[in-house]
Amino acid sequence: MNRNKYKFLIRRVFAFILLVTFFMGLKYIFSSKKEFISSESINNYIEYVDSFSGWRKQLNWKEVAAIDGIKNIDFNNINKKKIEEICKWFYDENNNIKDFEKVIEGQSFTDKERKKAEKNLKKLSEVSLRNIRGDSDKEKDKLIENMKKISIDNYKKSGVLPSVTISQAILESNWGKSELSAKYNNYFGIKASVGWNGKIATFSTKENYNDTIKANFRAYDSLEESVNDFGNFLNVNGRYRKHGLFDGKNYIEQAQALEDAGYSTKKNSKGEAIYADLLIELIKDNNLMIIDNEAVKNE
Repeated sequence: MNRNKYKFLIRRVFAFILLVTFFMGLKYIFSSKKEFISSESINNYIEYVDSFSGWRKQLNWKEVAAIDGIKNIDFNNINKKKIEEICKWFYDENNNIKDFEKVIEGQSFTDKERKKAEKNLKKLSEVSLRNIRGDSDKEKDKLIENMKKISIDNYKKSGVLPSVTISQAILESNWGKSELSAKYNNYFGIKASVGWNGKIATFSTKENYNDTIKANFRAYDSLEESVNDFGNFLNVNGRYRKHGLFDGKNYIEQAQALEDAGYSTKKNSKGEAIYADLLIELIKDNNLMIIDNEAVKNE
């Protein structure tokens, strides 16, 4: 083999190695971005943790999952009984919620296992069903963050869980993009009925699957004013108490009470009421029940 052919062969081999290295690098980059927990696993954790919370104070599914992930490394083999056992660790004798750090310190974990749980919780901090679907809209995150403290304060006054308040605001205002919310700060679609002495805005609204009517709605100067009036509106209208809104121990019960009381007449194409399901889906997609956990933790 002459020198020129040898050099040509070396160049080809070198180029091939570079090409293989490049594609392996791309594969690593994309694989590293793959979610370390599946949407199916998230749904299972939410279902099991929220079911156990039930009449008790709302737990944070991420804290439970972080501990389960000490042994369940890939978060796939989720055992309901094991999750329920971990949930028990979070409640004291009065069913008050313990801090995450106290829970892991109270168990016979090694230092390595405790660090693993803390690492898991940190990795789970940004995880949501919405984000996993590829919907990582920062404006949506901003609305939730803006409503967090306001909704917790409103819960302390009105008894309406923060998750329910925020999910209703999202649904009724289309994430704050509706004209009614953007111009008039009405995030809940509350109408200006007889006795309302505040500002008014007139808009078309879709009441059922294909029915549209014109109606007068309340107008506010701020998001906080809208949330506060929302809490007051539910308290002074007897039908919400009658249908068990304030007896609801969790977001599922409160969402259903709102539907039963007729807050919205939204129906699907089959004529089935869907308002509670829509609220619950938003709460799960955006981890809004974790805000409930923060609200009730120190009660």
